[in-house]
Amino acid sequence: MTDVILAAAVFGGDQAVKRFMEKKLNFHEEKPVCNGFMTLTKHHNSGSAGNCFQGKKDLLIAISSAILGGVCVLLAMIKKRQGKVYLRLAYSLILGGGFSNLYDRLTLGYVVDYFRFSKMPKPIRKLVFNFADIAVFLGGFLVLLGNIGFSEEVS
Repeated sequence: MTDVILAAAVFGGDQAVKRFMEKKLNFHEEKPVCNGFMTLTKHHNSGSAGNCFQGKKDLLIAISSAILGGVCVLLAMIKKRQGKVYLRLAYSLILGGGFSNLYDRLTLGYVVDYFRFSKMPKPIRKLVFNFADIAVFLGGFLVLLGNIGFSEEVS
């Protein structure tokens, strides 16, 4: 049950921030925060990470739906066994973030992104993210760490 709560919290939190940013920021308006480390800005991404697959909404919806369906199955399989807490956390983050961005694509036709890292190397500094993206990245990172041996089994 905590898996569903975490995924719902990621989804709800990201959607709330997206709606707030949609109302409060103009397109490409920039507001530095965290001593300039991050910049708040509103961006509508009709593609995927790094603006790849621009204008391929149906393809992105199909790919996202298939991946999220697979992650749901993996989470259900893991829940039947004791242990693998890091995987439950990872899959919950991926599901919450993935469903938030999928919801945007289905309802708006694009994903609302709202911050970028201003003090990172130039290729990263150009990218605009949202909280859902970070949740998916962290979930994927946890899966990777667990698969290369940096996890603990909990029984």
